Amino acid sequence: MESKSKIYFSIIIPVYNEFKNIQSTVDGIERAFNEVNKEYEILFIDDNSQDGTDNEIVRISKLNNRVKLKQHGKKVGLGAASDFGYKHATGEIIMQLDGDLAHNPNDLLLMYKFMIENNYDMVIGSRYIKHGRQEGKTILRDIGSRLMNLIAGILLNIKLKDFTHTFRVFRLELYKSIRHNLVEKGHPSYFIELTYFSLKKNFRVSEFPVTYSDKDDGADSKIPIIKESIRYTSAIIRIFFGRLFK
Repeated sequence: MESKSKIYFSIIIPVYNEFKNIQSTVDGIERAFNEVNKEYEILFIDDNSQDGTDNEIVRISKLNNRVKLKQHGKKVGLGAASDFGYKHATGEIIMQLDGDLAHNPNDLLLMYKFMIENNYDMVIGSRYIKHGRQEGKTILRDIGSRLMNLIAGILLNIKLKDFTHTFRVFRLELYKSIRHNLVEKGHPSYFIELTYFSLKKNFRVSEFPVTYSDKDDGADSKIPIIKESIRYTSAIIRIFFGRLFK
């Protein structure tokens, strides 16, 4: 598949051991973007996968030159991999989704349309606003996710319901203006930081209702919960006291 026009959308997908989902992810994006009249790239950020994920991406990229592989080369956190992807994006608009089929690529275009029509700089897919939905997550994990958003929102004065995750659309210029402030490497700490500094720099940020389908409910989670909880807590404390003393 040929694509020679200027890239407008950069779709960032950090992956770690997602061999079985790569083709389905690409197919889903291609179906969603089939009638879009703007060019796009599908940028996979591989975090040193051990299951042949990188080889599968290379195989597909030979058939579809919109698909690209960037080797992060080290697994230090979902935030670090995402940031690496943003730095290599060539489009004006960054879109991000997970590589485990939890996000619907069709929602990216709905979020983009909402962003453009309302002159926002970032739109985050939200499970916790009206018409948003979470599927496949236990009650305990759902409560934990809501509490993380609630606590971060109160302490950092972020008036959003669901901003601690990856699924979002934003302007590349936004990232370029705040990237020097982004020091966190994990999830959800990096995405809290990304949202906080976007708002602090007076960028317009909103939410759009989406359905999030958790495929394994954490049974095979690639995010170390205890480690990321510590990162979450330290990030909240650092940013909170930074607000007080600046």
